[in-house]
Amino acid sequence: MSAHKAFASGAVVIDDRYLPALITTFFGHVTLEAATWHGTLHQALVEAEGRRGRRIVTITDSSHTKPPSAEVRKYWGDLTKHFPAAVKETTLAAFVVIKSPVIRGVMTALSWLNPELRSVELYDSMEAALEAAGDRLRAASQPVPPAVQRYELPPECQATVAEWLV
Repeated sequence: MSAHKAFASGAVVIDDRYLPALITTFFGHVTLEAATWHGTLHQALVEAEGRRGRRIVTITDSSHTKPPSAEVRKYWGDLTKHFPAAVKETTLAAFVVIKSPVIRGVMTALSWLNPELRSVELYDSMEAALEAAGDRLRAASQPVPPAVQRYELPPECQATVAEWLV
């Protein structure tokens, strides 16, 4: 069940075709409304996988976004901090795709100041993140997502995000 939704200044796609790797792609400006929509649906999907006895890797692609506002960053920090135990136990790893080497460096520096960020692993492409997810899941004796040469968004969401694809 891939899900997607457009908002006034951006869009979100949640792609479950590669479970147990759950992929989210953000587009444009991530508002609190978009972050909240994503957070609610994402948590429900992770909890459902946990009930099936599976562990997952979450992959968030931020390549098509502007930096989030302080309000959104606070929401994500609070959400992550207060995830139910089942969500934390189900989530084997959290990966973020950031194509810019400069921004990846900033995130690494921030992780020195905020220990919670140390658990987030950074990748420069969706393909590299999916390959690492397969390795991590294999090592944990979990099902492995199909290998991809090139990640593409689900066809049914292409029109929703077309204006942000560059």
